[in-house]
Amino acid sequence: MKKIFDKYLGHTFSYHQIFFLVIGIISLRIIADWTLLEYPIERGLFQDTVRFWLENVYYFLIVFLVFSVVCSILTKVSLLKTMNFGIRVYPLIVIPPLVDYFLIHRIDGYTYGSLHNFFTNILTCGLGAGEGSFGVSLLIILGMIVLFGYVYFKTRNFWKGILFALFVEVFLIVFSTPDLFFGEGMGDYFYNFFLPFYYFIPFLFFLMLSLFIFQKEKSFAILGNMRPLRSLIFVLAVFLGGVVQLLMKENVYPLQLFLGSLAMFLAWQVAIIVNDIYDVDIDRACNRLRPLVKGTLSVEEYKMAASILFFLSLSFAVLLGIRVLFLIASVLFFAYLYSVPPLRARNNIGGNIIIGISILIAFWVGIYSSGSGDILAKPIVFLSGLIFLLGMVLTLAKDIKDIEGDKQNGVVNLFTIYGREKGKRITAFLIFVSLMVPAIVYLDLTIFVFSLAAVIYYYKRESIFGIYISGVLVVFLVVFDMFFVP
Repeated sequence: MKKIFDKYLGHTFSYHQIFFLVIGIISLRIIADWTLLEYPIERGLFQDTVRFWLENVYYFLIVFLVFSVVCSILTKVSLLKTMNFGIRVYPLIVIPPLVDYFLIHRIDGYTYGSLHNFFTNILTCGLGAGEGSFGVSLLIILGMIVLFGYVYFKTRNFWKGILFALFVEVFLIVFSTPDLFFGEGMGDYFYNFFLPFYYFIPFLFFLMLSLFIFQKEKSFAILGNMRPLRSLIFVLAVFLGGVVQLLMKENVYPLQLFLGSLAMFLAWQVAIIVNDIYDVDIDRACNRLRPLVKGTLSVEEYKMAASILFFLSLSFAVLLGIRVLFLIASVLFFAYLYSVPPLRARNNIGGNIIIGISILIAFWVGIYSSGSGDILAKPIVFLSGLIFLLGMVLTLAKDIKDIEGDKQNGVVNLFTIYGREKGKRITAFLIFVSLMVPAIVYLDLTIFVFSLAAVIYYYKRESIFGIYISGVLVVFLVVFDMFFVP
């Protein structure tokens, strides 16, 4: 235990290590709150636990992020060093439930501040009209003292220290009064949907603002690396699942479908980042504009971006129920299998299978996002098979852009085995055959024309854009034939 404690005090943590340490410390606070204090259960233990955890996680993430950024600006100490100091003192947030329960025998759970007591809470460090507690007020005072001391020690400027201490107190009171920025009486529901995100939008705002202040170029590099076409395929697969549910007379709620699409989009971005990390040698030969190859971003910064997106993706997924959470977690797991040794399915046909499975999962996320659905229903079974087939076969086309890098790194695919021209012919034939399956089943000439045009365009221009778009169009034409053509 002493070795672990010494390492915690003496080690310089990276950004993504700090992120998970903060989540761990917040979780300790949540466990102490939930265990020692009483909170009403309205929607069932699982949903209330989810609400409680998410609200607290995003609230305390905002506190850690904002205080670190402001402190770094005031002291002119690097953000990483400031955060390393912050992570040492952040366990102080566990104090309130321990002090309140064991010293003053409080059993009531904490509540948010209200508008009519806002100024009273400012003047009393949160101990206003019974809304706060001795433990909460003690935490605010300790935070003010510790952060005043840090700023003063780094700057030798008393007034900067006082200014920051006052900022700490006012910020904590403001963000403990959600009525100020969400409207009075804001609850956990949005049009009857359980949405416990008091602090999610402010967290995204402060995160993007911090990135813009400290890492403007790197922020744009991450945004420019999103692979918009392939990302759109996954979002459209989720949307298709919702459309099919609607056509099958099931209830579909736009907000849930949007959250499912966003969870899937973010999970795919994690997959892109992980793949870029392990594909860096291939990209040096074929994709020299990638941020990791150019040196715009480091591997450590890539890992940090992946960690945040991973967490956000699962946050959205968990709101939509256990099935969607499992599906999104499966996509993240397959992303690991696709890129990371020793399996590294990207080096063989297994990579195409994993992509096909992942697009199929995106379709199922759309099916389940509204809370109902049956993936064993006959139309969904056929569409699932078609989406998996097209997702697996059409992605063979993308390997043409990585031939040199794949050869140098021992990747096995049609192009490294047969060369560019023969590989292109085989790929075009396989894609055409897979696109012809629904054309034959539904005797649809439109599907045939789209498919033939896309394959010819790919063969002549070596562009995968037409292949992906034709795949999307074919699937939607199949849906039209399935539900609207007698």
